Amino acid sequence: MKIIWLCNTLIEEVCEKVNIKRNKPESWISATYEFVKGLDDIEVMYLFPHAKHVEYLEDNFIFKSYPQTKIDKIESNQVEYFKEILKNYNPDVIHVFGTEYSHSLAMTIAAKELKISDRVVINIQGMVSIISKHYFGFLPEKETRKYTFRDFIKRENLKNQQKKFAKRGKLEIEAIKNASHVIGRTDWDKACTSRINKDAKYHYLSETLRNAFYEDKWDYDKCEKHSIFASQCQYPLKGFHLLLEAFKEVCESYPDAKLYTTGTSPFNLSLKQKLRQTYYKKYLGKLITKYNLKDKVVFLGQLSESEMKERLIKSNVFVCPSSIENSSNSLGEAMLLGVPSISSDVGGIKNICTHIKEGYIYPADATYMLAYYIKKIFEDKNNVQSMCNNAMQKARKLYDKDNNFNTLRGIYVDIINGN
Repeated sequence: MKIIWLCNTLIEEVCEKVNIKRNKPESWISATYEFVKGLDDIEVMYLFPHAKHVEYLEDNFIFKSYPQTKIDKIESNQVEYFKEILKNYNPDVIHVFGTEYSHSLAMTIAAKELKISDRVVINIQGMVSIISKHYFGFLPEKETRKYTFRDFIKRENLKNQQKKFAKRGKLEIEAIKNASHVIGRTDWDKACTSRINKDAKYHYLSETLRNAFYEDKWDYDKCEKHSIFASQCQYPLKGFHLLLEAFKEVCESYPDAKLYTTGTSPFNLSLKQKLRQTYYKKYLGKLITKYNLKDKVVFLGQLSESEMKERLIKSNVFVCPSSIENSSNSLGEAMLLGVPSISSDVGGIKNICTHIKEGYIYPADATYMLAYYIKKIFEDKNNVQSMCNNAMQKARKLYDKDNNFNTLRGIYVDIINGN
């Protein structure tokens, strides 16, 4: 079978071979690539954006660049480029990874014009048309309109960022309308896509996570007691400002508590760093100062795969405080390692984690409940261990590599057979 993969990034291993600056491909694309590589019955044309023409063959993969265009605007040259590829390659399946960028719509238009839309399957990652509605993450309205110097120059305060998501969301909706098949993994993405295109066939496929997280196991005796880890803090939809509010309450009972996250600190910045600071990061700094948490919140910078795993294993609890998620990969990775986990009840989280049995789920804006569950994990070692074991068992089944690849192969066969 001949498959096209339309992606937004290039596999890291191939970047080195074709002398392209290394980027960070989505973990499930890398994992699926590892399974498909070298198979005799599948050939893949892997399409990725790049300013220059790049073409590279290895095993059963053809890596080929496509023209970069604006992420929120369809350009006819890209549609024509994809039409030529489709005519020359004649794929059995056109697998579009994600709907966040304009190239996804361009590919579906190309397929529609060639009357092969029945071969298109869109793999839902996030959904910007829906995420835009939750972007502010319960921030006070006045904060969404403020600027830093960087935001002013780029015309990109939080309000404008949200508008850009909404603009891209219109392209996403059109792309889903053009597709005959959708791959998803939660009730949330099924509900969202069926509202847009009730005629598209929905195929369930769980994700395969990064290799490192299938190894090792959290151990209470070895973790840093009263430490909390949240994997992202750069956007308001990730809810770090809400976690800070809960953390303030936690510190009243546990003065030694520490909160770790990725990214750069909003403090002790050089002039250049201040000029580049976003308002949201500045706002986090204000909250940290207001709540007197400056010596309790640690920014770890950008973490590699192994460093992320190490931080998770060291933590007493992992928190996903987002205002929206489809399925959080970070939560999945924490569960694979058996780290005690708490998540906001948003999007498709309930398809990953069962409240009390495998972790704690709380209303996204109820920071007092988040604080309650953090303290409960700190206090309740025995019940927590049972919960962690359940989470590991659930995650091993949900993110099983072999099962996920076999499911994907089955989806391809169904599409080829017209099912």
